[in-house]
Amino acid sequence: SWLRKRYRQKGQRWIKENSFQKRGARNWVFAAPDEGPRLVKASDTKIVRHVKVKAQAHPFDPKWTEYFNAKRLFSRLKSKWESLFGPANAQESLLE
Repeated sequence: SWLRKRYRQKGQRWIKENSFQKRGARNWVFAAPDEGPRLVKASDTKIVRHVKVKAQAHPFDPKWTEYFNAKRLFSRLKSKWESLFGPANAQESLLE
């Protein structure tokens, strides 16, 4: 590995103790000591779902003005709700 090349004079134990930590339930997290920067895993990224825009809708067509205004209003209300109560509550309440 590149760590062995970088620290040629150091042993495997030293490399492990100085380069990898245990964070929460995860072992072998490549990170700086003392809660410093760490290598982010793809599984740490939250999935954000988006509502699709109707295929025939066009923002410059006057007959779709009401549709896009409603989408903008919903988006503003959702972001305001999330700023007040947090994202978990927003999804539950908006779906009801």
